[in-house]
Amino acid sequence: YVTTGNISQIGKGAMGVYAFDGKQYGAPYSLGTVGLWYNKYVFADCGLTPDDFSTWSKFLKSCEVLKSKGYAPVALGEKETWTGFYWWTYLAQRLGGEPDFLAAYNGTGAFNTGSYLKAMEMLKEFVDTKPFQDGFMATTQAEQEALVADRVCAMTLMGQWAPSTGKDNATKGYNDEWGVMSFPAVEGGAGLLSDTQGGGDGYIIGKNAPDEAIEFLKSFYEPENYKIICTKLNACPVVPGYEDYIDPVMKEVVAAVKAAGYYQLYYDQFLPAAVGEDIKAACEGIYAGTKTPKEAVDMIQASWEANR
Repeated sequence: YVTTGNISQIGKGAMGVYAFDGKQYGAPYSLGTVGLWYNKYVFADCGLTPDDFSTWSKFLKSCEVLKSKGYAPVALGEKETWTGFYWWTYLAQRLGGEPDFLAAYNGTGAFNTGSYLKAMEMLKEFVDTKPFQDGFMATTQAEQEALVADRVCAMTLMGQWAPSTGKDNATKGYNDEWGVMSFPAVEGGAGLLSDTQGGGDGYIIGKNAPDEAIEFLKSFYEPENYKIICTKLNACPVVPGYEDYIDPVMKEVVAAVKAAGYYQLYYDQFLPAAVGEDIKAACEGIYAGTKTPKEAVDMIQASWEANR
């Protein structure tokens, strides 16, 4: 069924989330991405553009510019822990790409060596530059996005819900200043700038599902039905041609998903739940200064070996 109608137009990376070992088990209807959301006013006030953040070295340099202008470069709500691990997984993705993840997942590599250890070391170095707002360990996720909306912080690494959450929790009403850009490329890394990670919604077809289930999935993506999904459910469409039915800033999210050859589902959802919790705890140790990078990745690898 995945070769017919609108389903055939869904990008490779998006469909890959619902595939395993060469077999397709379902399809997404809404798929977003974790991106670097930024405040356009703050960037303009500092004379910066997204290109100034396109590589890790440029990103670090531009963060210093933001600080010199009185802005916290990055908003982080580490009180909820899941908000912080994206920095590690993205750095690892840029360093090692899909091959390193598959190697660690399949046992020919590990989450505590190579690109994963290097990524945690880079995260520790970044944390040491003090890029976050004061009190970030006690800040909630909703407050994290509001800090960008309120022009206190310049950026936040978050999913496609960031603008709406920011608008709902902002206190100053600057609600039309959101932009989004890809996580920076790491010089010398094997990962591509188009590689991304995130999540969304879709349907899995069980092996004993009746024919009607497949017919439903086909009809779900028919133009008139899919328009309703985009407008009423605020979906990030995975089928091209529906961008006019969503918030303009979300068009960049849709484009990022479409361009992704490697789309990685959030680590805490793709991996066993216990491993996901330990990833959050390990990264929290880096933010709190209670773990070394090696201790953090060793914790993650031990959890993977115990729970895989």
